[in-house]
Amino acid sequence: QQAHTPYDLVRWIWDKPPAFNPGERSGYSNANFTLLAYIIEQTSGQSYGEFLKTQIFDPLNLEHPGHRGNPDPPTDRASSFVTVGARDLVPSRHHDYSVDTGYGDEIWPV
Repeated sequence: QQAHTPYDLVRWIWDKPPAFNPGERSGYSNANFTLLAYIIEQTSGQSYGEFLKTQIFDPLNLEHPGHRGNPDPPTDRASSFVTVGARDLVPSRHHDYSVDTGYGDEIWPV
């Protein structure tokens, strides 16, 4: 599976119509953070992950930095489960972590 880039995600949301007119109501969306990651790539000339590493993680001497630029979850994390009915649990479906770029960042070993 190939990771999504911020550009891929911006292209995906670009032609989506607004859910409502400005001023009518409000709603939360992570798309603004994806757009910010894309702007960072365009202005810095670096991938979003490399920008985080060189401009934030390295200067702070963080030992295990990373971000969700990879479509697969790290292997050293617990698996996630979802409920089925009142008592049963099943493994959750695969989540492409690269779609979280810009807003799903966290510190984890890469």
